Amino acid sequence: MAQSIRDVVEDLYGALTLGDEEWFRQHLVRGPGAVHIGTTESYWQSPDDLIQALRRAFAEVPLDWRAGPDMVIGQRGNVAWVADRPQVRFDDGSDFAPRVTMVFIDEDGTWKLAHSHYSSSSD
Repeated sequence: MAQSIRDVVEDLYGALTLGDEEWFRQHLVRGPGAVHIGTTESYWQSPDDLIQALRRAFAEVPLDWRAGPDMVIGQRGNVAWVADRPQVRFDDGSDFAPRVTMVFIDEDGTWKLAHSHYSSSSD
C-alpha cells in the first residue's frame, strides 16, 4: 500500500531541508510529461537537471521546510495532487510561505512526483 500523500509531502519537505538528493532520485517521475517549475524562470523536464539545480540550491541557502497548516490534497486512483503554503525558514530566522502545487503518480506502491510548481507571494 502506498504511503499517504501528506506523509510523502512531509518527506519531500524533509528532503529539501536536509539536502537529500537521493530522495529526489527515488521519487521523481522519469520520462515525457514530467515538469518542475521554480519561483523564477526555472523550468526542468529532466529529473537529473532538477537534481542538479537542487544541489546548487542546497549549497547556497539552507532552508527549513514545514508543511503548511491548510494543505489541500486530492486523489483519484493512482494520481494525487497537493496545494500548500509551506512555512520555509532561513538560517537567520526570517521566513516566507511560497505557494506550491504538486502532482504525484503511484508507481508500484511508491508515490512519485510528476509535477511541481513553486511561486513566491510576490509572483
